[in-house]
Amino acid sequence: MSKHEKKTSSLLHYPVLVVFSLFFIGLFALDMVTPDRSYSELENTTLSQRPALTQFTAKGLNSYFTAYTKYVKDQVAGRDQWISLQSVVETTLLQKQQNGGILLGKEHMMFPRTYGLLSSEERTLPKNTAALTSLCQRYPGKVNVLVAPAASDIYKENVPASAPLLDEDGYLDQLSAAVQAAGGSFVDVRQTLAALLEGLGDRPITLCRELTKLHEEMQRTTLAAAVAEYAEREPRGEYVLIIAGAAVNEATAQMSLEQAAALVRRLAREGQSLSDAAKQVAKETGYRKGELYRLALESD
Repeated sequence: MSKHEKKTSSLLHYPVLVVFSLFFIGLFALDMVTPDRSYSELENTTLSQRPALTQFTAKGLNSYFTAYTKYVKDQVAGRDQWISLQSVVETTLLQKQQNGGILLGKEHMMFPRTYGLLSSEERTLPKNTAALTSLCQRYPGKVNVLVAPAASDIYKENVPASAPLLDEDGYLDQLSAAVQAAGGSFVDVRQTLAALLEGLGDRPITLCRELTKLHEEMQRTTLAAAVAEYAEREPRGEYVLIIAGAAVNEATAQMSLEQAAALVRRLAREGQSLSDAAKQVAKETGYRKGELYRLALESD
């Protein structure tokens, strides 16, 4: 048996080593012919570019090799496919639920790891609430507070069962009560349509769901019909609401702010609460309810 045959025969005793060697040689060759990318759409991040060796010192060489290692990692051939494969293996085969501070939920949804309140946040929330109430007291009738619900509260069924969730409804109820008691206005997005119907009256509306996305939808309806529809099924996704303007009331359209405030006071003397009177006049004149309320209160 020749030396070449002996060497070939000895290599066949290590098939895993041969396969891995051929794999990495092929990957290296593919890297050499694949053009570098500057941006990864999958990760929404910029990618490292080939560094230049500018200093032949120990520090310069160390910086160069560090940057080159990151460059090779970012520009490896098939990077997006490898990341997708890793994600499938971790979530499907290994049943992994967390990755780098991100909670991996069902239907490929991701949630911040701070989905539940940490001890530091439990101390911060009362301070934030106190700051908001102080602001409302300082500027009565001028402060509007809106807190958007977290994805983990909207899509609870997609969060892993072991995840401790924040009682967001309870916190929003507490915040709403504190803000309104201090003279502010709390915009409760959980009841957006119902609040609009109460504040504006029934009028035409267009519901635009998931704009610019694959499942984009548009529905022309009215506020009352939308409230009735979503009482039966929970709305999902991101919505843009287009609401028709109020019909012009000729009797009140030309009112000045002072005249509108006087009308609020007159309605209040006739038996309405000042808040209800301000809401009614705001509908008819287009002035803000808080502004009318404050002016009427100051003139009493």
